Amino acid sequence: MKLPVIACAAIDHLRSESALAVYRNVGLATLVGLIAIFIGLASAVLPAILSAGLIVLPLALTASWRWPILIAIATPVLAFGLVPFAALDFSRFTEITLILGTVVALLKSANEHIRAGKTPFLDALRYMKKPLIFFMVLWSIALIHGALISKNHFAASDAKRYIGYLALIIFSFIAGKKPSFLPRIIIGAGTLSAFFLIIQLGTGWKVFAGFKGFMEGGAGSGFEDVARGSAMGGDYLVIFMLFYSLSTASLPGARHRALFAMMIPIYLFGAIATYSRGMWAGLAIAFIIFPIIEYRNFFRASRSLIILTATCAAISVTVYPWAPRPFDAIAGRLQSITGEGGRGTSVGARLDENAKGIESIKSHPILGLGHGGEYKKFTPQAERGFVNEATFIHNSYLWMMVKFGIFGLIFVLALSWKILSEAWRLQNTKSHDIRPLRSGAICFMIAWLTNGMSSPVWAQATDLVALSLIIVMIGTLRNNALPRTGNHEVQHRDMHLEQQVLHPPVR
Repeated sequence: MKLPVIACAAIDHLRSESALAVYRNVGLATLVGLIAIFIGLASAVLPAILSAGLIVLPLALTASWRWPILIAIATPVLAFGLVPFAALDFSRFTEITLILGTVVALLKSANEHIRAGKTPFLDALRYMKKPLIFFMVLWSIALIHGALISKNHFAASDAKRYIGYLALIIFSFIAGKKPSFLPRIIIGAGTLSAFFLIIQLGTGWKVFAGFKGFMEGGAGSGFEDVARGSAMGGDYLVIFMLFYSLSTASLPGARHRALFAMMIPIYLFGAIATYSRGMWAGLAIAFIIFPIIEYRNFFRASRSLIILTATCAAISVTVYPWAPRPFDAIAGRLQSITGEGGRGTSVGARLDENAKGIESIKSHPILGLGHGGEYKKFTPQAERGFVNEATFIHNSYLWMMVKFGIFGLIFVLALSWKILSEAWRLQNTKSHDIRPLRSGAICFMIAWLTNGMSSPVWAQATDLVALSLIIVMIGTLRNNALPRTGNHEVQHRDMHLEQQVLHPPVR
């Protein structure tokens, strides 16, 4: 009779919470031990980089699942090279982070939907649904056309260029949980990019060229021996922060007004330090249009531009005698435009690309060449490095038409119009938090669209990460400032984002 009693007691013990916790811990420890043994054995036969990956990947997956916001931070940090002097293959790490973050966002959203029945996942992309679905169809057709029908050798590498759009899923997921965090990511990434660009400009160290570039010291890029480097998509966030700060400084009631006013010269010199003439052109256009964007605050915005011009002129005159090289490099870069256009020049090579790209578009106007399609003959004897690339073209708009046909251009125009129009519709809000974000986003797009004439921004993963940040941010602001009733937009409501977006209630 004692045996059943003992058995029941044992079963009750097993069912107790404390016992279950012990068993779970023992099981977890056993699993960790087995994984450690596996990694140890694998390290003996695998290359060091793969062994490191076996260790880092499970840790990264665990951390991102527990704290998904880490992925949202890591994505722009890696995409923009904001780990200065690091011996990292940023492109490879960016791709891994994007894939990992997307998987985590999708799985966690599915899990929350099953448990709670509702989740705000992808709400920030609701206004972009049609253009993004349209592009997914285009991308798939181009992959089938390029890889299976035309059998292009570079179809996979071409298709992979658009992986930056995965950031839309990551940022939308974070925006649904912590909408206040997205503007902070933009502010942080834009500010770091500006500081690193200025450090590179002033010291000659190749901050964005990795550890090797740092060890080379002041080896420059040819512009008066001043190092040239780019924060990739971070360059556009510097533009965003410049006009965000100008707008903030123009609003009497804005928070941190004095701080952002002091930061304006930093952002301006950071934008100049990119040494991108396309970026400079976009910056100039944005300066002209900025008072129009701030038409409700036109005179204060114009005054801010005048003060900025005078301040930067004074800084330049003061600093030039002590550090003339950066300023001489800027002047030389501007003067080089007059000598461009001939054979062997950057502009000349781009004009040749454009001519051959237009010929390709005329031959394949509807679907284009697909991913990996060669729009010109490969020329290994070319004088400049990028000239021999038969699948690469600097002009973003021609690129999209070469690869996707006329529908590629339609997508670019539709997406750009949607971003700009929805940002412009936020003009009626009285919130001193929304208006600078709106102005920064519009000026971001001006620089983006302008530089797209000479840089393939629509087909570079790192640049698309920056664009994804802006798209999701506008969607988040829109959902709070422009609520819907059914399928129709209702009247604007002044919902202060101190409580809604930038300063949500503590839960």
